[in-house]
Amino acid sequence: GPRKALTASNEVIISAGALGTPHILQHSGIGNRTHLTSLGIPTLVDLPSVGQNLTDHAFVANTWLVNSTDTFETALRNQTLAELQVREWNQSHQGPYAASTFNVAGWLRLGDEDFKKFGIEDPSAGPNSAHYEFIIANGATRLPIPPTGNFMVIGSVAVSPLSRGAVLITSTDPFDLPSVNPNLLSSPFDVYTMIQAIRAARRFAQAPAFKDY
Repeated sequence: GPRKALTASNEVIISAGALGTPHILQHSGIGNRTHLTSLGIPTLVDLPSVGQNLTDHAFVANTWLVNSTDTFETALRNQTLAELQVREWNQSHQGPYAASTFNVAGWLRLGDEDFKKFGIEDPSAGPNSAHYEFIIANGATRLPIPPTGNFMVIGSVAVSPLSRGAVLITSTDPFDLPSVNPNLLSSPFDVYTMIQAIRAARRFAQAPAFKDY
C-alpha cells in the first residue's frame, strides 16, 4: 500500500513487540551508534541497549508413547473422525476442540541451594514464582506427526531465564527482517534449570496415575 508520513506534537509510544520495536527504533536512528554507523544510518540517539536483553523461554517437548488411542494423532490420521470432531465443536462447542493443545500447566521452583551452586540471587519474580513450567498435551505437538503410535507431551519450559539475546537490523531497508538471536540456554544456570525440569517431567510421568494411560 501507499506510504504515509505521520508527525506527533508531543510523544510517540512504540508498541510493536519484542522484535518490531527495536527494529523500528534502530531504523529511526535510535540505538547503538557503532552498529547504526556500520549500516550508514545517522545516529539521532546513541542508546546501546536498544535491541539488547531479548528474553525468551526455552522449551523442550518431552514425549512419551501411550496406550490410549484418544489422542490428537487418532483424528489427524482419520479424516472421518476429524470431521466429526469439527462438527461437534460447531454444534455444541464440546469435544476435543473445546480445549487448547496445552490445556494443563504447572509451575515449579528450584531450591535455594540451587542458586548457591551458581553464586546468584533467585532470578524469579519472587519467593512464590516459578523457575520452570510443565505444559501437558494429550498428543504429539511437533509436526510431522509420526505415522503410528499415540503420544503424550510434557513440555519443560525455563520461565525465569538469565540468558539474554539481541535483535539487530541488518540493512537500511525497513522491510528487511532483522537478525534475531534468542541466545537460549547461554547461561549455565538456564541449562541446569532445564535439566532439572526434564528430570522432573520424567518423575511426573512415572506416577501411578499414568499407569494405564
